[in-house]
Amino acid sequence: MKLHPREFTAEPNNPFANDQLGRRAQVTSFCQMLIGAEGHAVVSLDGPWGSGKTAFVKMCAAHLRSSEVQETRPVRVIEFNAWHQGHTGNPLVDLVSAISAEISDPSKRLIQTAIKLIAGGASQMIRAASGGALDLGALTDDKNQELTAAWEQTEQGRNEFQSQLGAAAKSDGLILLIDELDRCKPTYALELLSTVRHLFDVPGVIVVLAINRAELAHSVQSVYGPNFSADHYLRRFADLHVQLLRPTQPALIPLFQQLIGQAGESSLGYRGIWEMLSLVGEAQGCGLRDIQQAAHHYSAVIATYGTTPLRDPNNLRYSIAALIAFRALDRNSYQSMTKGQIDGFQAIAAVRQSLTPMGASQPSVADKDVKDLEAILFDFASITQLDINEFPPPDLKEDDFLREYQSAIGSDDGNPAEVFRTYKSWKDAMYWLSSPESVKAITIRIDMLSTA
Repeated sequence: MKLHPREFTAEPNNPFANDQLGRRAQVTSFCQMLIGAEGHAVVSLDGPWGSGKTAFVKMCAAHLRSSEVQETRPVRVIEFNAWHQGHTGNPLVDLVSAISAEISDPSKRLIQTAIKLIAGGASQMIRAASGGALDLGALTDDKNQELTAAWEQTEQGRNEFQSQLGAAAKSDGLILLIDELDRCKPTYALELLSTVRHLFDVPGVIVVLAINRAELAHSVQSVYGPNFSADHYLRRFADLHVQLLRPTQPALIPLFQQLIGQAGESSLGYRGIWEMLSLVGEAQGCGLRDIQQAAHHYSAVIATYGTTPLRDPNNLRYSIAALIAFRALDRNSYQSMTKGQIDGFQAIAAVRQSLTPMGASQPSVADKDVKDLEAILFDFASITQLDINEFPPPDLKEDDFLREYQSAIGSDDGNPAEVFRTYKSWKDAMYWLSSPESVKAITIRIDMLSTA
């Protein structure tokens, strides 16, 4: 079983071959905007941790390099992963090195000019411009003269650098895609932003900053203090801010199929596994990495059963998927349920609240998936509250269920009659899984193999 996800790849001959989140339309629209931009521009692409920004950027690069784009609007594309390619600790050197890997001439002169800039104190000047890192008031007259001379030398070098960069971008234009900036050290991230702002402001150069702005704002505040207006500060570095759209539940279904298949566990042919797991994507703050972890979590739990023939493989897999989904949606309620601290109606109320967007009255996902999840959780929660001497659980009247259901969710929404019928059907099918010990055997596996 493979637990580490494969690295996402995108090739110019088929940029969207591995697009499992249905982002082709957003990528092509975004790229069309980039190649249609005139002059210079900096665009920030904002998405939370694990939202798939890196995959999005790689598909953008591949699409821009594809014959479909190059035959109509030739453009040079530079990819720069700030986390992996920040080798020297100096953003200017690292960025120019990435450019030189794609552009042979005049990149050599560009590198030489960048080195002169650094030797002339450009890094200090950039730091000063980005936040006043130099205490000018504390300098002596001699130091002021030295600084003035260095500034003039740096300004001359800056003009030379921009002239050479402009020559590289003049014919076809240049798009620089910068990723994973928010994972870098705060000082490196801020200096890179300032470098882009002060040195890459050249006609024909378009810069994309793929960032988690909330995390980058924390980096800014770690340098300038908790009361610093970090978000306002970051907005100065970009001309346009684009939000990465969150994938919908239907888009996650083929992704779970792919991830679980890659992990070596085949659940093909088993009813509803993917749909149930895709509810994980509705969790607050859920990102692509959380989805990957949920898929591997499911595969790892199934793997603990080895090659032993399972009594009811479909329903067992379905119940495991449901519990993993509930655990991702509401960790505290899941733990309370496994300890017998909440009943089935409280579990239903918790999952409905997790699946209902703010301001809405109904969950935003398929009704069947919600109904099945509620029925399974009601069964599990009811069993975990039993004492050994109380087995089997008492029979529940439909009228009592309907009344308690409406009371638990606090409205007339939902479909309690359908949930009750699903619960009864599930209970009859899973009669062999109707004791605290059998439920505990499953939840122990889930908690023991948790990925987070």
